[in-house]
Amino acid sequence: MITNFEICTPKLSELPQIVEIFNQAIQNKFSTGFQSLQTVESMNEWFREHTQEKYPLLIAKQDNTVLGWVEIKPYRKNRKAFDQSVEISYFIHNNFQKQGIGSALVREMEILAEGIGYKKIIAILMHLNIGSIKLLEGRNYTLCGNITNVGSVQNTSIHHLYYAKDLLSLQKTNE
Repeated sequence: MITNFEICTPKLSELPQIVEIFNQAIQNKFSTGFQSLQTVESMNEWFREHTQEKYPLLIAKQDNTVLGWVEIKPYRKNRKAFDQSVEISYFIHNNFQKQGIGSALVREMEILAEGIGYKKIIAILMHLNIGSIKLLEGRNYTLCGNITNVGSVQNTSIHHLYYAKDLLSLQKTNE
């Protein structure tokens, strides 16, 4: 188990490692819904859209190696009624999964999101993403919905699971 990693805001120079981790998730088939690999160029704008004040992006790294990353982004973008909620996504390098890195990243992002003023954090994932289901349930997320047959990957029907967590509950557990 890796224990000596830091969680911080990434530099633009770390974007290639972030893209590599995302592409691993794409190749795993049941993590993203993307069907083609991304490039540093294609994710450059995405990277720049993340501001620590509104929609942070964090990485876990050891020395100069990015182990994983987490982001929050608008839930139902441009629909003001949903501004108090955000969607969370996270990806861990294949070599470093199941070592507590994902949970640490999600925990840190929950704290940041609550500090920004968000009230609810939502994760949308494929039903075959067992690792994420375990991570979210271990972090006390609640399964709120299951949309069946929403897509298909390699002739396998995909369901979307909606998990959510009230960030106000963080205050109660931290007191």
